[in-house]
Amino acid sequence: RRPMAAIREHTHIGGEEFLVLEGTFKDQFGEFPAGTYVRNPISSKHAPWVDEDGCTIMVKLLQMAETGEGIDPLHIDIEEEKKTKGVARSYGTILDMYENHGTGEKVQMCWLNPDEILSVDDKSVDGEEFFIMEGSLVCGIETYSRWGWLRFPPGDGESKRRELRSGSDGATVYRKTGHLTEKALSMEKIKIEE
Repeated sequence: RRPMAAIREHTHIGGEEFLVLEGTFKDQFGEFPAGTYVRNPISSKHAPWVDEDGCTIMVKLLQMAETGEGIDPLHIDIEEEKKTKGVARSYGTILDMYENHGTGEKVQMCWLNPDEILSVDDKSVDGEEFFIMEGSLVCGIETYSRWGWLRFPPGDGESKRRELRSGSDGATVYRKTGHLTEKALSMEKIKIEE
């Protein structure tokens, strides 16, 4: 969003989630600087604006299932939560930010050490998306740098996904799993026809 911009109050008919990448995102619930994860469930409302510092977000719209989670937004200061809830793994630190047991959806932040394989786990087989906030991910001969995005469909864990690793400077990565299964897609409130 450009500096000094506002959007009228609106309702999220299919939900919204986003990462604040630069600047500060503001609405009636608070001020959310770069490094914040925001999840606005189906039927939630807000009236966002930005001031002179502007704001850049990575946003996903219309892809939530109506599972009775209510309309209260979720706001996570990623670095603060990492300090108290981050879990050390052999390849870095993982922070669970959201999980829906009804759909299988799980959202995490991953801080990956340099040149580490990102292990395939039980969630990988249900499909994954990655958004690189800092650093890079390497898959085969392809390198995905800052603000790059990768998607592995369900069942793809046996192919290129096994080669996925962080670059030489490591990586800070948003990871979403479980939302690409037939079950999860059938539960989405908004259906997109091809």
